[in-house]
Amino acid sequence: MYQPSPLEQPQPKRVAWTTRDAIIGTLLTLVPLIALNLYGGASSSSTASTKPLSPQQDLTLAIATFILTSVLEGAFLIAPFVYARRRAGRDGPRELGLRGFNPGLALGLIVLSAAGFIALSDLYSTIATKLNYNAPTNLDQLTQQVHQMPLVIAATLLAAVLVAPICEEIFFRGFLLMGLRNNMPTWLAILLTSLVFAFAHLSPGSFVLLFILAIFLGILRVTTNSLWPGIILHALNNALGFIVVFTVK
Repeated sequence: MYQPSPLEQPQPKRVAWTTRDAIIGTLLTLVPLIALNLYGGASSSSTASTKPLSPQQDLTLAIATFILTSVLEGAFLIAPFVYARRRAGRDGPRELGLRGFNPGLALGLIVLSAAGFIALSDLYSTIATKLNYNAPTNLDQLTQQVHQMPLVIAATLLAAVLVAPICEEIFFRGFLLMGLRNNMPTWLAILLTSLVFAFAHLSPGSFVLLFILAIFLGILRVTTNSLWPGIILHALNNALGFIVVFTVK
């Protein structure tokens, strides 16, 4: 007997917060963060120097960078927990996806997602090369700076591995995706959430790669009914970036 795939199955119980809540919470979160990042990027560009930092400067700035990055990532948690607590009470964290999962299913899906992401990333890179599209990715920019401020770049990537996956998955796949699913098909909710996720990183060169990754993260969230598999994949992807930045010569 034919068994529908998880994305074809009937919608599960709706989350307590509404699609309107998800959209308002997303705007209240992303607009200030994007404005702050744009301002910070413009300021750092105007004061950028090709001279390497001294060890003491590098260490001091690295500590400040890790703290600031963690605080900014933590801002992603405000709207999800406010709305989840207000609408679902004590069940809010579970509705966001902070719940258990089937380890066997999750491991298989993580491996398949990672393989799919690598294959599609390679395909995109090939197409971009043939089209002479050379916009730098986030990793390209960090790799260019690693010799000038290695500890700062390490702190940035450490926050990307330890902090960002939890905060961003709760916000994008726990709060926004599930809120959108209340009033639209699952595939469309994943698509829209992935577009927002890619745009929020403000990296034209990384947009397509982030969009592809977000598609897999959305499928993991829906299929396993938990955020943790997506958090693991997200962290592994960022950890790979850490390795690439510090091994590319």
